[in-house]
Amino acid sequence: MEVQQKVSEQSDFILRTAGLFAGSTLGGFGLMKLFTRKKPPVPEINAVLRIVTSGAAYRSHFVGVTPEGWTFTPPLQRDNYVPLKVGEPMIVETVMAGGVMIFQTFLKARHERPSILVAAVPKTWRLEDRRDALRIGEVGHLQTKLDGDRVGLIDISACGARIRSQAARTPGDRVKLEIAGMAEAIYAWVLDTTRKGDRYVVRLRFEEAADLQGLMA
Repeated sequence: MEVQQKVSEQSDFILRTAGLFAGSTLGGFGLMKLFTRKKPPVPEINAVLRIVTSGAAYRSHFVGVTPEGWTFTPPLQRDNYVPLKVGEPMIVETVMAGGVMIFQTFLKARHERPSILVAAVPKTWRLEDRRDALRIGEVGHLQTKLDGDRVGLIDISACGARIRSQAARTPGDRVKLEIAGMAEAIYAWVLDTTRKGDRYVVRLRFEEAADLQGLMA
């Protein structure tokens, strides 16, 4: 009886230990997924950034990641550096592989040599993909220009468009899209360019949601 009791106690101990280990492992895995999910994707080196502050919007380039935070070049406006203040909140947009990353941050520091700005690693961010939006097709007949050049409009949604162009465009470039039937030009970011035969298909992401009521009518 004593032997059976000891065996039973040992079995219970092993089962409890295994259960505790499994629970700890699963819990740790869950926490790892949670923290991984909260870690923002890092832009590519030299990626174009669109920085929006309370005063205006600027363009800059991503430099890299340091223990102090994310670094980027001072934004330019009319060939002069913009004097952003330490502590100033910013909304930043940049082209990523999956679309456009939009994140909130603030300026932590400014360094003079080299001239670099340091922003806090974002805690709030999202990745937007224009392909998730409702598109309007059969718009190829509309006269369309990109930075003054004639292009073909493949489809359009409230937040972006696809155009067919004779020239390739660089991801991150800011472009001006003009479409017959729309009262105002649309400013956009180039997401990517894909070669199709002797033409290029360029995906654009609008800086602001476009009013497409005129086109839908």
